[in-house]
Amino acid sequence: MKNIETIIKEKITNIGFALSLIIFFLAMNFSDNRTGNWIHQKFDSTFYGNLIADVCFVDSVTGYGVTPYTGPNVTQYIIKTTNAGYNWNIIRTDSQYGSGFARIIFLNKDTGYVCGQKGLEKTTNGGMNWINIQLPSGSHPDEMFVLNEDTIWYVIANNLFGGLWRTTNGGINWVQQWPSGTTNYPYKIYMYNGTTGFLSTTNLYKTTNSGFNWTYITNFGFDDIVMIDSLIGYAAVGYYVDSMIYKTTDGGITWFGQETPVVPNVFMNYRYVKDLFAFNKDTVWGVYGSVQFINNLYRYKAVLYKTTNGGLNWGYQIPDTNFNIPSCRFVNFYNIQTGWCTPGITNRGALYTENGGDTTIYTGILSNNFIFPDNYILEQNYPNPFNSITNVKFKLKSGMPDFSLNSGFAEIKIYDITGKLIRVLTSKKYEAGEHTVRFDAAGLSSGVYFYRLEITDSKSNKIYSETKSMIYIK
Repeated sequence: MKNIETIIKEKITNIGFALSLIIFFLAMNFSDNRTGNWIHQKFDSTFYGNLIADVCFVDSVTGYGVTPYTGPNVTQYIIKTTNAGYNWNIIRTDSQYGSGFARIIFLNKDTGYVCGQKGLEKTTNGGMNWINIQLPSGSHPDEMFVLNEDTIWYVIANNLFGGLWRTTNGGINWVQQWPSGTTNYPYKIYMYNGTTGFLSTTNLYKTTNSGFNWTYITNFGFDDIVMIDSLIGYAAVGYYVDSMIYKTTDGGITWFGQETPVVPNVFMNYRYVKDLFAFNKDTVWGVYGSVQFINNLYRYKAVLYKTTNGGLNWGYQIPDTNFNIPSCRFVNFYNIQTGWCTPGITNRGALYTENGGDTTIYTGILSNNFIFPDNYILEQNYPNPFNSITNVKFKLKSGMPDFSLNSGFAEIKIYDITGKLIRVLTSKKYEAGEHTVRFDAAGLSSGVYFYRLEITDSKSNKIYSETKSMIYIK
């Protein structure tokens, strides 16, 4: 269990107040000297500065990448490597207005698909030539899933024209499986096989009949899902929930939250995960984490997360600090030793390993606390900043486990920037529903404070906790 001081260090975002901690940390003489087994691979300077929308590898040497639309005067590319990423060649250039790519998927070294502002395209010769696949009028896919050359799903993430479509004959005909004209539009699709898969909107849905019907699972979506088999899988939720990777053992009906490790002796620790690669049910990689070192507050370094025991505990690797890669957006592994981690911008280069990278540092066994994100919500205090009274709102929804009356014991505590407990706002049993407690900061100094909600079940087991910051200005 993390102590409150650790949590607060992770949550500090206001640099004006955070700088007051520098002297304290510098006095402890922490350092970021590290070495590792990751090789820095540079992209060709021709497309330096371009963002990377997606990367995929089909074997140990062959990989593809695409760049998105970022403006009317920016050239977009499809790039390819045939030597494990040491060199990348441009195999497609689009410079006209309305071009740009969102996703690239290859079924094998020859057959692949790209989608984006020009629609959906297919190659059968390793990207040398591309043919357009006809889509319903006005379709500009933001996401797709290619099961095989016949069965494809694509998503448009738009509240006016968005939706989900499926073909089972290679694009000759399409069937809409999620309606347009809704604010609950989809933006991610993942299919485990031809019948079972997941759709992400502001909520998470599951299908067991190829997408014709979707069952609501929980109230936040995913950035990435990988299923090992029909029961075991992992999900990354990006910014939705800090420090969590989710695992399912019942086919995605319920999800267990697994905490990513805390990197010690750093100034900031951003523990988000947006992309996953599961080599098997035990070995899984996650990326998007980042740390900010104490002796150089302008330097951010990528953190790679790894488990080798199915998430019972997670470790981390920090590649050599000379690479100057602040975060990795994509992770691909060909086998358990050979893999790539790629940032979201080309002039940062990529990371490559042939021996599994650095020695993984495990921070201890972390219990798989079951998370019910649809049942607990801690909202941002209002007003914020405030003087001198603010309100803290939280919700306990119905259907919570272990509470026969759909209630829970909730405790909210206030801490200052050093982690010192200032006040206990509430500590009692609450019924399901929305509740508000009032915080009067009169007599306190101006600055950043933190409020933490903890909910325990009838056996005093902590089942939910969250911390947020607020600013008091006299």
